[in-house]
Amino acid sequence: SQAGLALDDDDRWSVQTKPHGHGDVHHLLLKHGHIDRWEKEGRNHVVFLQDTNALIVNSVLPTLGVSIAKGFHMNSICIPRLAGEAAG
Repeated sequence: SQAGLALDDDDRWSVQTKPHGHGDVHHLLLKHGHIDRWEKEGRNHVVFLQDTNALIVNSVLPTLGVSIAKGFHMNSICIPRLAGEAAG
């Protein structure tokens, strides 16, 4: 494995947690050429799931259908949370 840890620049004994948040996936897709390859393959839609709530899967197809029907370039789904809830 080539896995590594994101160590804190100011304290070599500390590990960064979520150093860049969810946006890293988009940067990595572009950096490694996946976006260009998908475009050449004729892919029109991509769905990202960044949630620990398993029930979110039930809303993916209806949301994709609305996005296609309305011609949206991007769409998002928000899931209500309770304060302090260990999900998300």
